[in-house]
Amino acid sequence: MTLLQALRNATQASHQQLDRQISTGEVTASRDSYARYLERFYQGLAACWPQLDWALLASLGLPQLAARQARYHSLTADLHALGHPVPRLEMRHESHQAASAVGFLYVLEGSIHGGAILLSELERNAGPLPADTCRFMRGFGDQNRSHWKDFASWLEGLDTGDDFVKPATAAAVEAFERFATAFGAGSPAVVSR
Repeated sequence: MTLLQALRNATQASHQQLDRQISTGEVTASRDSYARYLERFYQGLAACWPQLDWALLASLGLPQLAARQARYHSLTADLHALGHPVPRLEMRHESHQAASAVGFLYVLEGSIHGGAILLSELERNAGPLPADTCRFMRGFGDQNRSHWKDFASWLEGLDTGDDFVKPATAAAVEAFERFATAFGAGSPAVVSR
């Protein structure tokens, strides 16, 4: 089994739970609900960010590293443009383990697909958004699919064994848990139960 398949298998339940937790209809109802969603996403991202040792990921040959970093930083700029300023993501690392960084990054990179879908639905409901408020959700634009393919190929090309796969999958599950906490009870983007 490839690392990519191991990550998918390990996170399937967590991914489905988070998808059920977030109300697409609420997120895409208005610009205000979109801004609240981005704030929650930022909280999840900020909770995961210290696990991303970018120098370590670069040493593993992560493709399009600068573009990937810029995308995450665009979230803070988008929130600022929407009138919801948040602190810039700091380059501090709690972990210097490659497997952990890869597991967290797998979850974050996967969010590109969902973001593009949400943005498309939001613009159908609320009209086009100013360009400076949706850079993060647009991801890499027309290049989203190719960036994901490059990332998936990179994952599959990493030299891994059980000593890498187990902590990578554990980290990916933890990343979903951190996002679930960010979108926890009381969030306007959460489905009422």
